[in-house]
Amino acid sequence: MGRPAAAIALVAALSLAACSPAPPAPAPSSAAGPAPAASGTATAGPLAPDGRPFVVTEEGRFSEPWALSFLPGTDWLAITERSGRLHLRDQATGRVLEVSGTPRVVDAGQGGLGDLVAGPTFAADRTVYLSWVEAGAGGTGATVGRARLVVEGAAANLADLRVVWRQTPKTSGAGHFSSATASPSRPRGRTCS
Repeated sequence: MGRPAAAIALVAALSLAACSPAPPAPAPSSAAGPAPAASGTATAGPLAPDGRPFVVTEEGRFSEPWALSFLPGTDWLAITERSGRLHLRDQATGRVLEVSGTPRVVDAGQGGLGDLVAGPTFAADRTVYLSWVEAGAGGTGATVGRARLVVEGAAANLADLRVVWRQTPKTSGAGHFSSATASPSRPRGRTCS
């Protein structure tokens, strides 16, 4: 098996393993009394009023939030919406800015504006990478682009947006386009949908 084929097989195996259900929990011990907590692990505390083991605080409402990304060295949280809108939320003040200059997206099924990550040089040049679904000859397909995020006062925009990868051939339908992105500044865990 050549190197490219081996790499593809490894990625496929890891993807399938990441989407597999967790192994069943071990059977409870028959010993009397609760087992001691392992050193450094959290113990169960009181439940929130709604019964959850954590408190939920609503910080904002968005139409169809699709992805979130904390931008390093800033208080900004980038929020994409499937429809193609991109927002920045200042974690310190709660202020939300809509970012202009986003690409035209196909908003259907699981297609739309997908992920956004800070590039490895974000602190110096504000480069971000984003994914979206676009129309083209033969249907629709995933696209990845690079832009510079410019925030000046109450205005924000993506400047110099350039496509760096485009799915070919395009496909019919509006299924899952698997266009999650990652960056050395934010490695991405595998998600399954």
